[in-house]
Amino acid sequence: MEVPFDLSTIFNKDSSIERIDQSRLARFTPQRYPALCKAIDRIGALSAKAQNLRKPLTTLDRILDSDDGQILYIYWKKPESSPFSTFIGFIRIARKKLYLRDFDDKQYIAEPICILDFYIHESEQHSEIGHELFEKMLESEGGTEAAKIALDKPNETLLNFLKKYYKLENPVWQSTNFVVFTAFFDGIKAEPSNDDGMHSARSTKRMFQNSRTSSPNNRTRHADAVSSLIHEPELTSPRIKYDPETPRGRKCIRDYGHSNIFG
Repeated sequence: MEVPFDLSTIFNKDSSIERIDQSRLARFTPQRYPALCKAIDRIGALSAKAQNLRKPLTTLDRILDSDDGQILYIYWKKPESSPFSTFIGFIRIARKKLYLRDFDDKQYIAEPICILDFYIHESEQHSEIGHELFEKMLESEGGTEAAKIALDKPNETLLNFLKKYYKLENPVWQSTNFVVFTAFFDGIKAEPSNDDGMHSARSTKRMFQNSRTSSPNNRTRHADAVSSLIHEPELTSPRIKYDPETPRGRKCIRDYGHSNIFG
């Protein structure tokens, strides 16, 4: 994809792969570098089209507005015979905190490098450029292993790519549509599970409910028990009658006209 600008004036001339983080990308403003900014949006649109998506995943604004420190790796060239440059592909990544489960339903919390978008122009898709770009990304991000990355809603093309070059199979799909592979969990400690405690609590609740409803006469017995507490004779205080000639008795007669108001 042609970019009507000489990228060698702002990119590293000795490398075909340029790493651009958020802070650096923010300096490439549309006012100063309109061709570069438009090219990022255009190649993002090509990626969306290749994945049959309605909207691009990668745009300049989306990267700049993100709060997870996204990084863009661009594979580019500057033909000697042209004053312009060429975009060939890109990878967009970020580190994200993920809550994951393996095939045994064990829980993990990790913050891996996540592949958010990956695209190689159709004219170069049968070359090794995609592998070269991916390897450069892994190396630049601290030598991360391919098995230790996560993928955001990968398509079959990306899964087949990882299977071909990194022997990664049996993807573990998460409820969030992120994908990791079984080797991702090697060396990572699973989070403590509270399933046993929850199971115990649920069992206790069921036992209590069953004890209340197991007998058809249980409700009657419960009502009788409550009634007996209210009406049990020995639990009722004896009624006291006061002598009308005593101060207490005269007060009752004067105020209420009867003597057993406190009885």
